[in-house]
Amino acid sequence: MHKAINQPLSPERLFQYDSPCSEYTHPYQILALLKQQIPNIELKQESLSILEVGCATCGNLIPIARALKNSHCIGIDPFEEQIITAQKKIDQIGLKNITLYPIGIEDLEHHIAQDQKFDLVICHGIMSWIPAKAREILIEKCSDFLKDQGILYLSYNINPGWYLKRPARDLMRFHIKNITKTLAQKSFNTDIIQDQQYKLAHESKLILREFSEKSFTKSEINLKESYQYVYQQIISFPDYYLMHEYLLDDNEAYYLEEIDQKASRCGFSYVGDMSINTEFAYLALNHETQNYLKKNALSKVAFSQYIDFMFNFYIRRSIFIKNLASGLDRPKIDLNIDFIDHFNGFYLYTTYHLIDQQDQVMHFASYLTHKKNIVLKHHFLQAMFLLLSTQIGSIAFGSLIKLSILLDIEINGDRYDLKGMDIDHQAVEILKKQDFYPELNAELKKIILLECIETPMIQQICVAQEVSDYPQSLIELQSIDPQQQMISNAYHLVLNIDTASNQFLRLATGKNHKSNIYDEIGLVSPDQIIQFEQKILKIAVLVP
Repeated sequence: MHKAINQPLSPERLFQYDSPCSEYTHPYQILALLKQQIPNIELKQESLSILEVGCATCGNLIPIARALKNSHCIGIDPFEEQIITAQKKIDQIGLKNITLYPIGIEDLEHHIAQDQKFDLVICHGIMSWIPAKAREILIEKCSDFLKDQGILYLSYNINPGWYLKRPARDLMRFHIKNITKTLAQKSFNTDIIQDQQYKLAHESKLILREFSEKSFTKSEINLKESYQYVYQQIISFPDYYLMHEYLLDDNEAYYLEEIDQKASRCGFSYVGDMSINTEFAYLALNHETQNYLKKNALSKVAFSQYIDFMFNFYIRRSIFIKNLASGLDRPKIDLNIDFIDHFNGFYLYTTYHLIDQQDQVMHFASYLTHKKNIVLKHHFLQAMFLLLSTQIGSIAFGSLIKLSILLDIEINGDRYDLKGMDIDHQAVEILKKQDFYPELNAELKKIILLECIETPMIQQICVAQEVSDYPQSLIELQSIDPQQQMISNAYHLVLNIDTASNQFLRLATGKNHKSNIYDEIGLVSPDQIIQFEQKILKIAVLVP
């Protein structure tokens, strides 16, 4: 991260980025969106060549390399200490399919073969947060290193959402500027950088809390609501993320149309957004508004730009394809989307689990968000989502339908023999014949808009169905910092973990009996153990 350990530090670089993974960047997730939007495209799922720009300490790239053992990954980052830290992790885990370079993308051509091109380039958390000169060449350089039909993942801050967040950012930066001036005049050893990072983050949160509680305005536009909104977001942020997202000098927000124009000049076509909630946000609008927007939008990008204005989004996670071949379907907006057909052939998963059920109201909770009360009127969809929420890993959508039919075996008086059924097609065909099929699609839309289903995956990531007598978690999970509260699981999700889970992951080496581990972490009652095992299976791969 910092090339000169004991040299004066520029205040805008005074942070240590922990680089947690993002589920939106996993190749299987990206390929799933690609297949949804371009149904007649032939996908390459094995032996992918992957480049991550700004890989930091490889918290994102390492799980990808482990999951795609026949693929080769290259990670680049101009901050050498980040690369050194990442290489130590890679050596400890024993991965052989990942190569790192302490460089920016402008120097990559000097480190790889002249004709080397990639299937996928990942730029996560880079575009909006680097200096202007680097921003200008980033998309062009990504295009240079991609094959035809190659995929670019690009996340960036967007307007109009960031217009409303910017006053809070400016307030925090104004408040800490005297601290950063003092720090810029000092020399630091990396041992105390974290303390300085904490001081900056702490002061920023204090001033924002003060203004969100007590500020007032005589104008018609009340900034207090903006301060309150941002404060509720950052209160749980790790210090490094607050520094990265709000306090650095470089923070540029775009309109989607601007990014698309830059990408188009480099041969890219816009595919869609990796967030289901963003991609399908238009479904929350009534049909009259949907048709009005589509009538006035000349392209999917234009339609999506209207949606950004409508919903005030502040971040996008866009997918672009390079030199989209003639004859392939063009991504489009489908106002009459059939979700049963849309998800058929994919794997789904959710981070939610059932807490309680009363009549039509199902109370769910997630490791990522607060509790949600979901009203599901149809008994079949209740069965379907209950099954999804009890899965340890992902499940094929056709299998989910089949299991739901088995759970609710009599539909409209008919009983179905499902032995030998082609789960991806025949089970769906049974549903299509039912009178409640339109209602089922409407209910499924509701679950998607509440962000209860994660982006479908092309391939299933397998995990153990129960904790074995001698459980074993992934080596990278065993080697996490004892103080760390966030980790990446097998689904490429970032999860908050408690002390007991942290201890379990480090003790699950395959040599310790689970009863001894439970004694070590203080689990006593059978109910405690059952609840803990349900949670730990959501967090880690445990090899029986």
